Amino acid sequence: RACIVWATTAASSAGKAGIKAGVKVAAKSATKIATKQAGKSGLKTAIKLTAKGAKKAFCESIDKIVGKASTGHVCVFACFPAGTKINTAFGLKNIEDIKAGDRVWSYDELTGETGLQDIVRTMVCESDHTVELYTEEEIIETTAEHPFLTENGWKDAADLQIGDRIKSRNEEDIEIKDVKFSYKPRKVYNFEVSNWHTYFVGALQWLVHNAKKCLSKLPQQIHHFATNKSKKYTKHFKRIANKLKLDLNGSWNKEALPHRGRHPYKYHDWVLKRMRIASKKAGKDQEKFLNLFEKDIKAEVRKNPELLRKSGWEK
Repeated sequence: RACIVWATTAASSAGKAGIKAGVKVAAKSATKIATKQAGKSGLKTAIKLTAKGAKKAFCESIDKIVGKASTGHVCVFACFPAGTKINTAFGLKNIEDIKAGDRVWSYDELTGETGLQDIVRTMVCESDHTVELYTEEEIIETTAEHPFLTENGWKDAADLQIGDRIKSRNEEDIEIKDVKFSYKPRKVYNFEVSNWHTYFVGALQWLVHNAKKCLSKLPQQIHHFATNKSKKYTKHFKRIANKLKLDLNGSWNKEALPHRGRHPYKYHDWVLKRMRIASKKAGKDQEKFLNLFEKDIKAEVRKNPELLRKSGWEK
């Protein structure tokens, strides 16, 4: 199970019970599948399949489970167990001791700047799995879906492999020496970081995302990340796209997402700023631009669909 936070007090208790039941079923189903598939390969493989299977089962089931909610939406958070060290303004602090208002070291993907950001809120829940990431000097334990920033972009903990290199605050990449999967219930913690949504864990200062996925009851609609219907913004988006021989109506700029109606100006300003930066970095290299567009815009909107609504920009 991943961390689940009910994002509105208007949600019914029946909805909450439905989510808990659904996650429990997903975990049990993953366990059965893993045990059956493991065969002669032993417990280690079974545990690995179970942890990754639970993640997949959860992701598939949660979209159905959210329909049980009477109102609002469900937010899913990746987490760390107690004792995980967080890099704060006053040095290392255990994650279970972090409080709203604390300041942690954070990283701005857009500018490359590192600085202190406020904690907006904290979360605690139960998880039935963890992934252990080994280096020569340190072991970090986390839930399977927690994203770490590698040389090749964000990767969930369950997808990390030996040899992958994690970005750190001191600009020295951390090489993964081993990855192990564990399947046992334990209490886990996370928090939301303002503005940049990243923080550093451990003595080696591994760079991670605060990893929130919100699922709403809004219908799925085709969304243009860079709008093709705005008198104010479309001309600017077209100018960038034309330079790279791209059509705003192309598949690179469209995806089915939960949203309804028009998006706020702050969202369009955010997209335009990131597109301009990506265009400057890529020059006339279309492939490089598309990779940056995927990482800096599309991936961020998927992680936080609230960006598409006015409420997502309200402090």
